[in-house]
Amino acid sequence: IAYHAALNGYVVLAPDIRGFGESENGQGHKAIATSLRNKGSNFFAAIAMDTMYAQDFLESPHLKKMGLKRAIDKSFNVVAGISLGGQAALMSGAIDKRFEAVSTHGIFLGYEVVSSKFHCHCSHLPKLAGKLNIFDVALLISPRTVHIGMGGKDYFFNNYAKSAIEMLAYNLSENKQDICFGQNDNFGLDFIRNIAVKNRFKAGINCPLVLEIQKNAKHEVIGYGYQLHFFWHNYLDNR
Repeated sequence: IAYHAALNGYVVLAPDIRGFGESENGQGHKAIATSLRNKGSNFFAAIAMDTMYAQDFLESPHLKKMGLKRAIDKSFNVVAGISLGGQAALMSGAIDKRFEAVSTHGIFLGYEVVSSKFHCHCSHLPKLAGKLNIFDVALLISPRTVHIGMGGKDYFFNNYAKSAIEMLAYNLSENKQDICFGQNDNFGLDFIRNIAVKNRFKAGINCPLVLEIQKNAKHEVIGYGYQLHFFWHNYLDNR
């Protein structure tokens, strides 16, 4: 996603999530999550704040001193991520209104799974699941765009994910907001059980919800039909 956006002239910052890549610092994300929990914080909050700090950095006047030749258009900012990065994008987008659009891939999964002990230790928040769900977080982004990308063969595209997507679509449509499927969706809407909600979907890209499911895609795989950057090409071209 970042590569193709940069090729099209956009300033892109692609930071590591704590505990991954060059930000591992001798300890993985699970150890970092444990340390944060012991301090009364949690990993999800930390990576959301890190994402917003990254946006602060992009708006810093010091970028020109680092070689950036042109000023950044602060009126147009998007945030995107895959898997855990998708959670960071979703949460930071819900908090920070500087992000015009939020794109989350492969992880729109109900908090009854994401925050349980059966998922990643870093996201274990047992008290969260009973109070809100992932579609509640996504609703905080509306009327800005939430783009949800999933793979039809992704093990996370299960009944919990399908239910969360349907609940988001239901709440948006009940509030008279557009719900759309993108042109890269080739899975269809048969998993939506509410016929009224299903019938409200239309083709589009500048909507509070844009759904794109690639039927042959797996988790975190660019390829196999899961060409995530196509959405951003289309979105930016139609902005």
